[in-house]
Amino acid sequence: MAKFIQNNLRNFLVILIIFSLAISWIFLTPDINVQANPAEYLNNPSFDGGTTGWTLTTTAYDDTYYQDTAGSIETSCVERNCKSTGDAEQTIGTDINSTDTVLLSLYWSKRSVVLDCKANNIRVEIEKPTTPGVWDVIWSDITIPAFNGATEWTPVSSEDVSSYFTDTGTYNIRFYADVRGGVLASNECLAWFDNTSLDVTAAANETPTLTVSQPDGVDDTVTVGQSYNITYTLSDTDDDVTAAFYYDTNNTGLDGIAITGPCATAAEGTNVTCAWDTTEMTPGDYYVYGITNDGVNPDVSDYSPGQITIQAVSISITITTDGDVAYGIVGEGNSQDTTASGVDDTQTVKNNGNVAEKISIKTSNAIGGTDWTVGSTAGTDIFVHSFATTTAETWQILDVVGTYEIASSSVAVNGTLDFDLKITVPTASTDDVEKTVTVTFLAEQAQ
Repeated sequence: MAKFIQNNLRNFLVILIIFSLAISWIFLTPDINVQANPAEYLNNPSFDGGTTGWTLTTTAYDDTYYQDTAGSIETSCVERNCKSTGDAEQTIGTDINSTDTVLLSLYWSKRSVVLDCKANNIRVEIEKPTTPGVWDVIWSDITIPAFNGATEWTPVSSEDVSSYFTDTGTYNIRFYADVRGGVLASNECLAWFDNTSLDVTAAANETPTLTVSQPDGVDDTVTVGQSYNITYTLSDTDDDVTAAFYYDTNNTGLDGIAITGPCATAAEGTNVTCAWDTTEMTPGDYYVYGITNDGVNPDVSDYSPGQITIQAVSISITITTDGDVAYGIVGEGNSQDTTASGVDDTQTVKNNGNVAEKISIKTSNAIGGTDWTVGSTAGTDIFVHSFATTTAETWQILDVVGTYEIASSSVAVNGTLDFDLKITVPTASTDDVEKTVTVTFLAEQAQ
């Protein structure tokens, strides 16, 4: 301690600063593809129940001539140079996908009476969902039976017409006939369809793929409360899928705990990430796995190749300088500081924790003899104590004992904060006893 010295201009030997540290501790604890069986997409395809499900134009139901056990549909014309076009049309009740396999089957028959027909054209046509009003031919026959001849029931068996179904959606289909007679009044031309079928097989549904690449155990350490990006690749060629992620103490069993937030419904992508908020996690080492499902195939899952280490929050600071400031002899009502133009004793606080820290500072009263009370303006036995950081050289008054003022809202891990102190001594003092002030720093986890 230095001795107090008095002369005609009253001076004070002040002040030996004793630093203390306060720490706010935080303790936290094989692919399978599914293919549908072929399905009949036509309603009443064999006309056994009459023409239910069909809209007929000119074409008529024939209950006397048929290929199987009941009626058929017939288009005919009778008389000299007759002409008749007709069809049976139906809206297919189930959507067809452009990737489906579509097989057409039917029986047809034709007849010419008295003379050869001038034409006997039959065809099957579809109307696509994207081109209404346009009919595309998917099968046809233009043969004409000979004079007084007939073509008996002729099969078309499982002809692949998939290439015509290039849209996905609702199609219309029609069985169409165009018959034209000869020059005699007794001429007849006839055409029939029966026992039709449109078998549709849905394309194989591909299994989604999922790969979790991070964490891989390399540099995968975070502190409780920090965010961690899980890296993964998720895709499905024919469905929109998401993945749900979990953390687990091992890499088997799929018996972990669900991760909430974005990682609960992570979208498709290649080497994309979802952010895992580790707030309230129990510190430890964890594997991460994901599960996805396309609603058709079995679940697909994958574990991360390595673990993530989630460590508890550690709050720690130290004064890396000497921690003592001697202001020396200061005249009544005058000031002294630790800057280079003052006593040149800037102090430094270092963040030794594992998270960014908020650093705050407070002062005590000046102790020794008759205490000096800290205040915002110097007076009798009242002194002013201020601080400034080198990043913001603005003096901030510490005018309330025990109240912390923020020196920095965030100091990075292993980062430092340089600060200066300034004292303005009382305008009058009761005694000449040396005074001591304690400055305390508080570290808290930065927000």
